[in-house]
Amino acid sequence: MRMNNKYIIFLTLLFFLIISISSVHASNDTTGTVYSTDNNSSYSIYENKLDELSKEDIKQDNSKKIHKTIVNNSKQLSTTLSNISDEDSHYIYYTNSTFTDDIVIGDRNSKYNPKISIYGSLLDDVDVDSNATITIYSGCVTFKHISFIKCINTDYTITNYGNLTIADSNILYNDNFIKNYGNLMLNNCEIRANVATDSLISNIQGSILLNESYVYDNQGQFADNFANLTVYGTNIHGHNKSSIKLDPSQSYSFIENHNNATLNISYTAFRGFYNNSCTIIVNHGNLTVYNVGFYYSTVRNAIVNYALANITNSDFEFNIVDSLIINEFDKDHLIKEYMYIKSNKFDANIGHNGVILFNRAKAIFNNNNCWNNTAYYNGCLSNGGKLITHANNFRNNHVVKCGLIYNWNLLDSSKDYYNNNTARYGGCIYNTGNASIANTLMKFSQAVNASTIYNTGNMNIAKSNINKNKAKNGGTIFNNGSLNMSFNSVYNNKASCGGVILNYYRLSLFSNAFKYNIADNASAVANIPSEHIIHAPNPEIDKHAGYFKDTLQSFAICISLRNVYTLNKALTEATILNQGHMIIAYDTIKTLGVNTYLIVNTGTINLKNSTLVNYNHMDESLIKNNGTIYNATC
Repeated sequence: MRMNNKYIIFLTLLFFLIISISSVHASNDTTGTVYSTDNNSSYSIYENKLDELSKEDIKQDNSKKIHKTIVNNSKQLSTTLSNISDEDSHYIYYTNSTFTDDIVIGDRNSKYNPKISIYGSLLDDVDVDSNATITIYSGCVTFKHISFIKCINTDYTITNYGNLTIADSNILYNDNFIKNYGNLMLNNCEIRANVATDSLISNIQGSILLNESYVYDNQGQFADNFANLTVYGTNIHGHNKSSIKLDPSQSYSFIENHNNATLNISYTAFRGFYNNSCTIIVNHGNLTVYNVGFYYSTVRNAIVNYALANITNSDFEFNIVDSLIINEFDKDHLIKEYMYIKSNKFDANIGHNGVILFNRAKAIFNNNNCWNNTAYYNGCLSNGGKLITHANNFRNNHVVKCGLIYNWNLLDSSKDYYNNNTARYGGCIYNTGNASIANTLMKFSQAVNASTIYNTGNMNIAKSNINKNKAKNGGTIFNNGSLNMSFNSVYNNKASCGGVILNYYRLSLFSNAFKYNIADNASAVANIPSEHIIHAPNPEIDKHAGYFKDTLQSFAICISLRNVYTLNKALTEATILNQGHMIIAYDTIKTLGVNTYLIVNTGTINLKNSTLVNYNHMDESLIKNNGTIYNATC
């Protein structure tokens, strides 16, 4: 059958027209290749790449219906996401290397909550362009194998109100990156070289988990938390001198936890921060630090706390700081609880005032190891609040000026162990406030003045052992305040004057044992007057006090009751040297000294029912008296 030529021409033109229309349609396609299956369906051969990425997730997916989509460009991705209005599971494999369009996921009114997973290539991660923004209003969304690179937005690249997971992805060279109002997990991500003008991660009212990720060389604030933030198993490096601060003249925090927010950090390491203006963590809420390392950093502080904090089982090593930990009251003094610092290691840190802790609030410092630290000014622990220390090990620490512990308020110390510490004044404790020391061991400490304790405040020392310490001047213990000592053992110490105690003010000794101590003068106690202001009575309080001015008087007072002084050695003379006022009662003073005198007195002594023996001078006088002695019954 012969066809009409016109008809053949018509069919030919129609064929080419259809081909052209199809080509145009394909070139403008905004939807991906979609395969909808249930959990028992067979997969298309086009889904092989998607299967490689998502089969583990799909295996654990209990959804009744699973949609798997392959999209080729960002318009297709945006259209595919905007068309989702169900609560099924959607697995999307993105084949392009970049996407530039803004993405909106979920319903603004949360009417539906889809589950969406977006995967980049296994070989080549997808790059998110600098102009792209992602807003997640609802649902469960996962990004895998995506690289967010150079996203420089006026606000944040990602805003999340739903449940977002970013896994096995890179976050590089961005400005402010994520603002979170929902639930966010960053898992196994590399977060590097970002420059945040506000904060890289801002958690407004949701929960964030940063899990087993690598954070390196970021500038500006890393995280600003107003809700719940957990950091687990993550390596965080500062590294470069410019890496953590946009303006070195200003101070700032790497992570800040705000009022009523919760920050938990565990099994994480902070290393190599180099900026004197940086504090790594600032807490105004509830902070828990567990099994965390702070290493090899030069910063202002590791942690500054104004609220609730618990720091346990963590390491602070080889850092240069003002103070590693600062504990202050919040500005309104609303939070009264203690900060807990327990079972940590502080090793080889260098600082200024309170290299380990500077406390002006309330802190409990228990069972910590503090070794090889150096403070250039006052104290490895500097306390102007209330500090309780218990069962700590202080070893081989050095303070250029005053005291391993420098206290100017309230200190309660028990069962602490001090070994081989040095300072200019007070090798172990320098106290100008109120201090109580009990069941403590101090040995092998050295100082120019007062090898163990320098006191100008009020102090009680009980049931402690003070052994084998050495002072160039000023006694094993120097007192120019009010000092009470009871039931202590003080052995084998050495000083130039006052082998045990050089007292310039008020001293009370009860049931102590002083043995084998050595000094040039006064191998045990030197009681020497110094000038003190004696305040006149307040006539508003005592109507009969009359009018007296404050006066400056020179005196020293010592009461020694039921103490045992045994085999102490003075190179010149005397176990006890008194130039002030003393009461010696029911004491035992025995020596094998080459010098005759056990007591040298130029002041006043009330001596009662005491035993004095010099085995090398049995028939000679044991008291050299150029002052006044009352009731000399020995």
